[in-house]
Parts: sequence; structure tokens; C-alpha cells
Amino acid sequence: MDNADLEKQFNLISLAGTAKSLAYDAINKAADGDYDGAKEDLKQSDEILGKTHDIQVGDIQDLVNGDDSKKINLIDVHAQDHLMSAIEVRNLSEIIINMYQKLRSENKHE
Repeated sequence: MDNADLEKQFNLISLAGTAKSLAYDAINKAADGDYDGAKEDLKQSDEILGKTHDIQVGDIQDLVNGDDSKKINLIDVHAQDHLMSAIEVRNLSEIIINMYQKLRSENKHE
């Protein structure tokens, strides 16, 4: 793995971490009743995950096109783990936010 590929994978890890942090921030904002702030954090998380997707697709295309210099290694797997974790946290955060919103709405009507 050359330095450019290594830098790209660490960038992927960093972006995934930022997307995950934004999803957790969204949950915390929803817990405090700030649903607009939560939605904005999810939107930012989605934008970052879109960037990670572009990086990942480029790597897959290189492999499919037979670029022999693109061998999968431990850093690639590590980056993929971070990305999948960020996607799961983001998806679950939306469910949690909706639950907070529903519970708050139901409690207002009691």
C-alpha cells in the first residue's frame, strides 16, 4: 500500500468517525427536545457518509478493473469496519430520535 492509499483509508476512518459522532449528537439533541438540531446533525452525517461512499466505490472500481496494485489489507478492513459502524449508528439514531419525538408527543397529550 502506497502513502496515497494509506492516507485515503485513514481519511475514510476519520470521516466515518465524524459521521458517527454527528449521529450520537443528534440523539442527544433529540433527548433534549431539539428535533431541528437533531435533523441537521443527521443531514450532516448523511453528507459525510456520501463522501465515504464515493471513496469506497472508487476503490471497488479499481479492484474490478484489475488494478493489481489494489490489494486488500488490514487497513482497508479496518476502514470498512469503521464505515459500517458509522452507517449502523446513523440508521439507529434516526429510530431513536423518532422514538423520542413520539414519546414526547404522547406525554403532551396525557
